[in-house]
Amino acid sequence: MAKGVYFGVNNVARKVKKLYFGVDGKARKIKKMYFGVDGKARICYSAGVRKVKAMTITYPVAGRNNYYAGACASIGEYLLIEDTEHSFNHIECINSSLNSVYAPPTTTTNGTMAKGAASNSNYAIFAGGLRRPSNLTAWSACYTASLALSNVYTLISEGRSHIGSGTIANNIVFAGGDNGYTLEYGSKVIDIINSSLGSQVRTLPFGAKMLIGLNVGNVLLFAHGDAADSKRTAYLTQGLSVSEHIPSVGVPRPGNSSGAANANYALYQYANSIDVFTSNLAYNRLENFPAALHNMVGLSSDDYAIFAGGYLTGGIYQNTVYSYDKNLVLDVLESLSEAKAYMLADKLGDNGFFIGGYASYVRNTVDIYEI
Repeated sequence: MAKGVYFGVNNVARKVKKLYFGVDGKARKIKKMYFGVDGKARICYSAGVRKVKAMTITYPVAGRNNYYAGACASIGEYLLIEDTEHSFNHIECINSSLNSVYAPPTTTTNGTMAKGAASNSNYAIFAGGLRRPSNLTAWSACYTASLALSNVYTLISEGRSHIGSGTIANNIVFAGGDNGYTLEYGSKVIDIINSSLGSQVRTLPFGAKMLIGLNVGNVLLFAHGDAADSKRTAYLTQGLSVSEHIPSVGVPRPGNSSGAANANYALYQYANSIDVFTSNLAYNRLENFPAALHNMVGLSSDDYAIFAGGYLTGGIYQNTVYSYDKNLVLDVLESLSEAKAYMLADKLGDNGFFIGGYASYVRNTVDIYEI
């Protein structure tokens, strides 16, 4: 739980929202501050995670495993959110000042849903997807930090939807997905795109869709996908080699999990369990998650792995938000503005965003937390 520091301004106590020290000519954010009391270090300030605001975007959008699955990715000063519920794929952006602006739409044809989306230093890329009513596409929309758009048809090697996404060593990675072939339960294709839009292909050891990509240590781990054996995981090294990793005590998970990472651990949530991977891919399982929730969304940051929303068995939607710090200490955070599941999540600067979602209908609210 965050602890506060206050300054007196015009005889009124004002809570400090951020603290910085100058180090080598740069402003470094203070995350924790201690005072010595009776020979012991007592914490007096912790940046923690706090809710900043809730806002609405113009068009509703839902996330992973939902029929109206959109996508989001950040680049430069913008978080790009793709709406797929309407005939065009609108791109609404939230900038670093937390205001809404627009970018060119990813397509001007029938809406395309369930894309992969990720960023490197030069581009935010929205790739693949299912173009209504039933056509898979390999089309990619690439946005620069100035929101300039270029469409590249050959950037990914196979048309597919529900693609696992991530970034490693400044390379965007699109792994697996639904390619329409049921015999292998999903695609084995891994498309890797560098900061100059050069691409190369690797192969997953198994077919899967809806994989969740998380960075831990020096690898990008893909796990908890919808696969024939969903306890199987794969990872990419910084040299872009691919290996399989099967936890000896792992258990199969369906495709309605969520995932988030902090600097020490990659955490995959399903129901009331957390599958934990360390930087050397050692596996552990936590059973302390407060509720058996499905279709939550995860948000990764250096200090906290955060999980939000979801629903209980029977379709009872939740607005709860939980975090695990780098010591795997569980905390309960301020709630979302409404109960819902199937959200998108991403971060921009010091802020994390829980976007849209579904509860009886597709939502357009965004909850913003300082992380």
